[in-house]
This record gives sequence, structure tokens and C-alpha cells, in this order.
Amino acid sequence: MRKYIFQRLIASHTLIMIANLRNLSTTLADSMIPDTQEGRQALIQKLDAGRVGLVTGGPGSTYIRLGSDLSDLVGKIMGNDLRIVVMEGRRSVGNIKDLAFLRFTDLTLVQADVLEHIRRTEPLV
Repeated sequence: MRKYIFQRLIASHTLIMIANLRNLSTTLADSMIPDTQEGRQALIQKLDAGRVGLVTGGPGSTYIRLGSDLSDLVGKIMGNDLRIVVMEGRRSVGNIKDLAFLRFTDLTLVQADVLEHIRRTEPLV
């Protein structure tokens, strides 16, 4: 019985925390999002102008950690003027294809011999 009561208590507190977070995020969003369509478009353009999409490696890989570290470093140096958005990659060949065809992808991390491999085995065009 105690275990059941404890579980119900945790569940109710969790729901209260979620509700409070939702209220907080709504309040923050309301204060951060411009009221007019023109204001929203200006904000979108400003955020997109400083965005660099970086495709890295898979979860837990060296490349994704390197991309994250690079993003942190650039953020500290450039502030809000430049933001590196790190995206999980699909191995080196997939990363090259993403760089060539995936929207919002500006850079990728791959092994040095991948371009030659693609040139010989999987031409992109």
C-alpha cells in the first residue's frame, strides 16, 4: 500500500512540474516571439543568417562530440551572431550526401579518404 501511495504522490508531483514548465515556456515564448508577422519574419531572418548546419557522426561518436565542442566554442566567441547547429550524421558517405543535398547543411566532418571513395564508387551526380 505504501508503495502505491508513493507512486501516486510522485506521479501527481510530476504532473504539477510538467504543468508549471508548460506555463513557464508559454510565458517565455510570448515574451520572445514578436507580435506581428513582419517582426516574426525579421526574427527568422536574423536567426537563419547566423546559422551553420554541421553534420557530424552518430550518437556517442568522436565527431559528434567534436561538433558539439566546436558549437560551444563558436557560441562563446561569437555570441548570438553565429550558431553552429550540430546534426547527427550517417557515416562519412552519408554525411557527404547530406552536405550535397540536405537543406540547412553547410559543413560536415568526414574521414579524409571519403571523397576519393565516393568519386570511384558512388558519384553523387
